[in-house]
Amino acid sequence: MRTIFLSLFLALSCGLSGQVQLSPQAEKDYKLGKDYFYKADYRAALNEFQEGKKQAEVENRDLFQLEIAHCHLRLKEYEKAEKAFKPLIKKGERLLPSAFQSLSSLYIDQKETKKLKRLTDKAVRLQGEQIAFLRNYFYLASLEKDQKAQQKYLEKICALPQATGSDFIQLAQLAQQENEVELAVMAASYGLVREPRSSYKEAALQILEQQLMGANWANYCEIAQKAAQAEQQPDFGLDFSPLQSAAPSSEQFELIVPLRAAQLLKDSSQALYAANPSQQLSELIGLSWLFLGQHPRAKYWEKTKLYQNVYQEFLEKVKLPQKRKLFSHLALVGREEGLHNLLSKKDLVEMMKAK
Repeated sequence: MRTIFLSLFLALSCGLSGQVQLSPQAEKDYKLGKDYFYKADYRAALNEFQEGKKQAEVENRDLFQLEIAHCHLRLKEYEKAEKAFKPLIKKGERLLPSAFQSLSSLYIDQKETKKLKRLTDKAVRLQGEQIAFLRNYFYLASLEKDQKAQQKYLEKICALPQATGSDFIQLAQLAQQENEVELAVMAASYGLVREPRSSYKEAALQILEQQLMGANWANYCEIAQKAAQAEQQPDFGLDFSPLQSAAPSSEQFELIVPLRAAQLLKDSSQALYAANPSQQLSELIGLSWLFLGQHPRAKYWEKTKLYQNVYQEFLEKVKLPQKRKLFSHLALVGREEGLHNLLSKKDLVEMMKAK
């Protein structure tokens, strides 16, 4: 036998790359099968993979088994596809993730929620709480409209390195519905830092504008601008006493952020009221990170893995003014105005180049 490289084929079909040893005839059957598969001749591909499986070494027959299952799937032979995928799940070895993804999609399309739950439970027993498995649990909780369960699984997903910005923004939406303002602001802003052009970016921006600017933001800006023109201190008619609290509660956060925003507007040197809305929001996002980072023992963190694995390090990092400024601007580059704001600041551009 000789070593051949099937990384391209395997990356496309099963996510497995590297060196795979196949006999010459098995290699030929595999390549022919892939050629037919890409040409959408799934019956011919199936025949090649079935023949190749007979020629392959025992340790590599699972590669052909996976392709056989995919062919049945494309041929809409769903019972045969399910039967072909199951041995790959039972072994719990290298092709379990690929077989799991395909079989999950089949069960979702067929609305087989009980089978999906059993499949996911088995995968977790074999390989632990991986992100693909947790996504299934989140999907099932969504079908049941169980917001607490949805949030629980999204928090687990977001604590993993493979999480996307969209995952964080969906978590922010759930936290917002549960009136967990701090968690909503943190997840929405961090989600945008991680994935500024997320398909959920408008939802994240809406959360941040609602929570950090509030309904009276435009009015505050107008008051500040008029006061600056008259060389006077603006009077927002607000009570700033909550800012003195050493350990703010969840309810106070809703007051403190708009109040700090108003306090920022009092400083005419910032000229925040004269800037564009994305610039204003960047400044307020930075303020919210400062607030959240100052209270690591606050109730809303509750020693979660998400805080320990992700937020804690990030909030420590943005204590530095320049990094806070950079990340708060990066969060808004999904907007044309936000991208322009970032690129117009030479110091931030230089920081990005240095990374």
